[in-house]
Amino acid sequence: MDSNTTPYRLPSFYFRVAVPDTAVISCSEVSGLDNDMGEIAYRSGDSIIRLPHMAGIRKSGDVTLKLCRADDMQAITAWHDAVRANNIRRKAVTVELLDEQQNAVKRWHLTNAWPKKIVTAASETDADADAIAFDTIILAHEGVTEE
Repeated sequence: MDSNTTPYRLPSFYFRVAVPDTAVISCSEVSGLDNDMGEIAYRSGDSIIRLPHMAGIRKSGDVTLKLCRADDMQAITAWHDAVRANNIRRKAVTVELLDEQQNAVKRWHLTNAWPKKIVTAASETDADADAIAFDTIILAHEGVTEE
């Protein structure tokens, strides 16, 4: 390697997910941060030629976090256990896209989110078992806003 170059180290965690009063989760991949509008085909009177489309109900799918590490894994597990016991504690969750210096580049807010599914690391003998605590966390929510 040339003495004037430094190796470029890619960060392993690109997203920070803040769950108030619970934990901060670092993860490599986040999907489902989109909003979709249902569509209503409107037909007026006896018109058979033109069907104007109108916006319908806003739909939000689940947000999936992959390859996650939490600063308080027990708190995340306890939150999920409470949901399984039908005690759903909804929280305002913030998802941040980070740059190499760990600065937030983009931010999304989930309204009334709760953990729908948690998949823990496959094996304690994996090489990355100390770094990856959860393979997948799926959050149900009532809407996404982008900052």
